[in-house]
This record gives sequence, structure tokens and C-alpha cells, in this order.
Amino acid sequence: GFASVFALRATTDTSLYPSYGLRASVVAASALLLLAAAPASAAGEADTLPKGAAVTVLKASKYCFGNIVEVSGIVLPRDEQQVRPDRFGLKVAEVKADPGDTVTAGQVLARLTDGTNAINLTAPVAGTISGSTAIVGAPASGKDALFSIIAKSEYDLVGMVPTRDIAKLKTEQTAR
Repeated sequence: GFASVFALRATTDTSLYPSYGLRASVVAASALLLLAAAPASAAGEADTLPKGAAVTVLKASKYCFGNIVEVSGIVLPRDEQQVRPDRFGLKVAEVKADPGDTVTAGQVLARLTDGTNAINLTAPVAGTISGSTAIVGAPASGKDALFSIIAKSEYDLVGMVPTRDIAKLKTEQTAR
């Protein structure tokens, strides 16, 4: 502790000044006594120190996730609706929805014009827009869809499952 550092410093300092003679010897002897007494006092302090926090030890155990089913396959929209205007000769005046947007049934997706009249193109179902070809100024015909909407944002998994895991699956089961 502190006594041993002090003792080393005192011994070093007194060796630099031999003219002090007896005084240096007394300082060195005092330092040695302090050094010898330090371990004894430290041992006494160890008994009075507070004990540490209690520790609980548990045995580790192995655990396997028994309900895992490995599936490889593709995810497809359950129902995808194509949205196109009812007639030809229209142009896209404004696009109000983009792929990835969630829309409600009846929500305006784009505004179309025939030069004099504006027509709103609305979502037939609620869901997620999966694709769009609508560009402002581009022609909008009844032939090509301007938007594709995944109805209710629902998807199906078409996959292959090992035969050992088929019994773990049920129709309409939710994946987590």
C-alpha cells in the first residue's frame, strides 16, 4: 500500500544525500519497520471487509428447437389485382401512389386526363402496391395495367418440405 511506496521513496532520497548520515539511517530503519508492519495490518483489514454479493450457479443444459421446419420455396401474392383505366385515349396527369405503398379500397392512385376532363383511378381493393407503370405525361390505356395491388397484403408460400416434417404443418398455419 502507501507505506511501501513511501519507504522506497525515502530510501532512494536518502542515498542521494550521504551528508545526513545518522538521520538517513533513522529514516531507512523507520521505513523498514513500516514495511514490515504493513502486511500484518492489511491481513487484519481483510477480516473486516464486507463480503461480496451472493452468486448462484446453475448447470447449463442443451436445448434444441424441436418445432423448426426447414422450407425452401417462393413467396407469392395470394391475390393480385391489376388496375387500369376503363377506356383508351387518356394520359397520366398525376401519380399519387408508388410501389410499396399500402392503400385502402377506393383510394386515388392516379389522376388521368383526356385533355378536358380529369378522371381519378382508384384502388379496387385494400392492400400493397406491388408495381406501377404510371408516369406523368405517359398514355394510359385500358390494355396495360398502371398499378398492381396485392389484395389485403396477403402472401402464400409455395415450398418444399422434408417428409419427416410434414406432420408438423397444417393448412392455414401462421409462420413465425
